[in-house]
Amino acid sequence: MKSLLERIESLYGKVTAWDSRLCFWANSVPHDVRDAARRLKADVGDVCDVMPVFEAPKRGRRSAAVTEDTPDADNP
Repeated sequence: MKSLLERIESLYGKVTAWDSRLCFWANSVPHDVRDAARRLKADVGDVCDVMPVFEAPKRGRRSAAVTEDTPDADNP
């Protein structure tokens, strides 16, 4: 038997993003979690629980903590 996430992805396509609330994206199209739950006859909370975790994109500058190879006074 397929898992709930596999059933979601068989209907909508590969889940590529989730806003941690009520919207997920599959095939670059937003979908409402409540509609997916109703279509799959599942609880909204269960649908939210099976969504993959995506890390937030890193923005801004790189860290300026670049170390140079210079000898220390204690360790020449």
